[in-house]
Parts: sequence; structure tokens; C-alpha cells
Amino acid sequence: MSHSPEPWKVEPSDEHEGRFEIDHAGYGSVPGCDGLFEEDARRIAACVNACAGVPTELIEAVDQKEIISAIGTREAILQVLQGSPDCVPHEEVDDA
Repeated sequence: MSHSPEPWKVEPSDEHEGRFEIDHAGYGSVPGCDGLFEEDARRIAACVNACAGVPTELIEAVDQKEIISAIGTREAILQVLQGSPDCVPHEEVDDA
């Protein structure tokens, strides 16, 4: 199963006064992402959108400090992820 499609965006929650939810590509709220503080919702959505097109396995296999040092474009993040000895090249990842 793949994750909810991008882009993710932050919307005021319909169910929780003063809280926020994350909408995914116009399909409604991402399950489990309702009732969040605004800053948490914004950060989650920004990270998911920044990693669009990058397989989750690559993200999980890299030391987070390497990702933080590569903040910028998705291409820069992908370069760091693909440079990890624990990762397979993007083209070889089976999305099934």
C-alpha cells in the first residue's frame, strides 16, 4: 500500500476547534492527521511534499542528519538518499 498522494496541505479542522488537519491531493483528511497543532501539521505536510517521488525505503535508510544537511530541493535530498550504501538506486526500487 502506498501513502496518501501529494500534495498535502494544511486545513483548519472541521472537528477540532483551533486545530488543523492535513488534506491530501483534494481527497480529504489524511487518516490520523486531524486535530493537530498548526505548526505540527505544517511541518508534516512540508516534509511529505518535499519528499514527493522519493521512495519511503530510501528515506528510512538514511541517517536523518544527512537529510538535514541536504535541505534544499528534492533533487538534493534524492542525491543524499541515493548516495547511502544502505539504499538501492531509485530506478531499482520496486513500488509494489
